[in-house]
Amino acid sequence: KVTRETECVIILGASSGIGCSIAHLYAERGAHIFVVGRRESHVNKVVDECKEHAGLTSDPKGNKILEIAGDFASVDDMIKLRTMVETEWRGLDMLIVAMRVSAPRPLIAIASVDDIGHNSVITPQAT
Repeated sequence: KVTRETECVIILGASSGIGCSIAHLYAERGAHIFVVGRRESHVNKVVDECKEHAGLTSDPKGNKILEIAGDFASVDDMIKLRTMVETEWRGLDMLIVAMRVSAPRPLIAIASVDDIGHNSVITPQAT
């Protein structure tokens, strides 16, 4: 069972609007969150806010709240995101897409998700 403290959540489009609000809520719950947005200054601001919402004065492992300034349309950015998730968390529990996309299929293909559903896993790919 995934607990609130061990839950790992990626929020695409977290640098503003509903994505930012969702990031704040997950931070308050104590989840591990990955803030993803295109504008680095906005991403940094949301991360600082999330740390405040989570009451984090220190993060010894440095992996409770992660960030990347990246674009969903960039294969390189999404591969970098996948690599960081594999390295820091060893898996993912929830992916929230809080941005406008025409279809999620490119992200699913880049992320190398084997199965779409409750027990989805991200598998490493040879590079």
